[in-house]
Amino acid sequence: MSLQLQKYVKQIRPRNESYIPHVDKIQSLLSEAKMPAADWEKVICVAYNMKNGMSEEEAVQSAQIDKWEPKHQEGMPAGHKIVENAFSSTSGNMIHYGSGSGAVTSKWDEYFIAATGKPAKGATLTPKTDMMLDNANISLKKYGGSQLMSGGKAETLATLGFAYDNAPDSIKSKSFDNAWNQLNSSIVDEYVNFKLPPGGQVGEISKGNMSAPRDIKRIIKDSMTNNRAMTKAITDIFEDESIKKEVVREAMSGKEKFSDKKASATHMMKFDPDGNSEYIAIDDKLVSKYTNSTKFNISFKTSGTGGSAWTALKGIYKEELDLDNVIAESIDETDKEFLEEGLFSKAVKTVKNWITKLLKKVWIKIKKFLMKSLDIALDIIGVKMIAIGDGYRFKGF
Repeated sequence: MSLQLQKYVKQIRPRNESYIPHVDKIQSLLSEAKMPAADWEKVICVAYNMKNGMSEEEAVQSAQIDKWEPKHQEGMPAGHKIVENAFSSTSGNMIHYGSGSGAVTSKWDEYFIAATGKPAKGATLTPKTDMMLDNANISLKKYGGSQLMSGGKAETLATLGFAYDNAPDSIKSKSFDNAWNQLNSSIVDEYVNFKLPPGGQVGEISKGNMSAPRDIKRIIKDSMTNNRAMTKAITDIFEDESIKKEVVREAMSGKEKFSDKKASATHMMKFDPDGNSEYIAIDDKLVSKYTNSTKFNISFKTSGTGGSAWTALKGIYKEELDLDNVIAESIDETDKEFLEEGLFSKAVKTVKNWITKLLKKVWIKIKKFLMKSLDIALDIIGVKMIAIGDGYRFKGF
């Protein structure tokens, strides 16, 4: 057919031609791929509800979406694939929970205030739940580009503080005992180098005739303050698998953080704009998986308080930590034991035995405070804990 004849045939029998310029098509796909997660939440909710037989309009209303835009409609083909791949069956409505703020528990907020000096606000209050079913609160994550926590450093420190305070004493005790054992021999040696006056006896200490209480207090403070062994003990506590699991669980779910349980996630959904997806319960198996690939990226720096932290603690906590009283009480206990066993003498060996027994008693009393709260432990050691980057490292979703 000649070109001239083809022209007249098209006029007589016109065709409906739908043509999208390649540039426009590519731009549309790019826009869809870059769509924020909050928009994908809406798309997935509508796709889920449509899978239950609703029209698009009905699905939007059932999802309680206030603003449905053309970009959301453009994402629907991928949304249908996401739902198809994630759910073998669907029932009920999926509701878009939105991006508002969730109320945090007063206890969790205390940890946040301790870490930052002010109450939680802004992104820290963002709920973990993005979408809701009747029996599930779902947190939506993009493959390879999501975080455990979106609140950054402060939320990391608050969550670590919560985990520390609720960790079993057995875990904390082991780490601190290991650190103390490293310090103990150096404290003993330093004290033994302190010369007894001619004819002096160890028993004279408790009578106030010797300066041991002052020297022992100084040695203990200097040994523990900003000490690597003690800060390593705290790091080791957080590297314990059972504690890491609780931190990761809390970071994923917000179970202990939010007083409004709708804001706490029970399930996680992973997806990408190509339609790949999976729907998983935040259970022990999932938590263990991400615990194995998570490392808390924390460090320590001096708090600048030094020995004064010991004195400050007396006015802050209900049960006072007064090192003067701790040492005086321990000296009396140690002297009593030595008197009962007839062990007092001026021999260096006896001095060493005395100080070793004394330090054991002092340590038991101090360790109780170290284990009680992360804030107290950091104050005693004279350091601040800081989170680098987002405060944790993990392989991603």
